[in-house]
Amino acid sequence: MEIVDRAFVLSVKKLTGNRQLFVTYTEKEGKKTFIYFRRKTQKKIVQPFHLLEITYKPSVKKEILTLQKIAWQNALSTIFFHPEKSMQAVFLSEILTQTIIPESNAELFYFLEQSTLYLSENEDNKFYIDFLIFFTKYLGINIYSHPLEDYPPSFVQYVKSLSTYQVQKINRTRKKTYLDCLLRYYQEQTGMDLKIKSLPVIQAFFEGY
Repeated sequence: MEIVDRAFVLSVKKLTGNRQLFVTYTEKEGKKTFIYFRRKTQKKIVQPFHLLEITYKPSVKKEILTLQKIAWQNALSTIFFHPEKSMQAVFLSEILTQTIIPESNAELFYFLEQSTLYLSENEDNKFYIDFLIFFTKYLGINIYSHPLEDYPPSFVQYVKSLSTYQVQKINRTRKKTYLDCLLRYYQEQTGMDLKIKSLPVIQAFFEGY
């Protein structure tokens, strides 16, 4: 029996030969890891923040399953044609892979789906900040439910004023402050020591904005 599901790609790792390792968050099964054999004729490259329709055979004995086939749900995504968008996607994928809940959650999948569509359609160089604020709701550490007494007033005010994604200019000093606050909040609330290789890159990349 084959399962057909939709998957939000969290990370992609190249293995030997034409094999790739996908860590995904699927609509029906939650977080799942797959091996995919990429065909030589396949021109499209799977990357984080892609939405896929996947087909695979389930197994109770294997944690890592093999994908039978994939199809792009957001084939026209512009994320990886724009450095500003792709850098944000890579940065967020590192955090998502470490923190996302393993169980399936329809609201969380919808949030991921709408977020990648928004990023594809808009040039928003603070998307990664807004995403991290909204994502706390799905980790059980909803930032809107915490007093944030020990955080800078400008950050608290920004969080309270944010209800949906919106393109808005924020100077680089505030972006740095907000990101520092969010990473501190995530580590305090989850107890995780997040390893984010792309953090210095994204900080330098958006320094001039």
